Amino acid sequence: MNESTCKLLDKTDRSIAAGESAVADGHVEAAANRAYYAMFYVAEALLNERGLYFRKHGGVHGAFGEHFAKTGLLDPRYHRRLLAAFNKRIAAD
Repeated sequence: MNESTCKLLDKTDRSIAAGESAVADGHVEAAANRAYYAMFYVAEALLNERGLYFRKHGGVHGAFGEHFAKTGLLDPRYHRRLLAAFNKRIAAD
């Protein structure tokens, strides 16, 4: 695993911890935001390991679907859940 992937996974861990704290404090919108970002960073990390980098969320979403869901490397439900979490994050903001 390369260094930038490790950094993305560290960001994932921090997002999960922040989301748990937000839930405990009753901040549902903040928890939705952190949950989405935890998923997003994992998708970025997987793509990063393939040498794929994107500047926008839509690029990550599309490439994650193309390289992992459509190929069967990961269950397509993970792609659907990433997109659903993005929509919930947008609604929460």
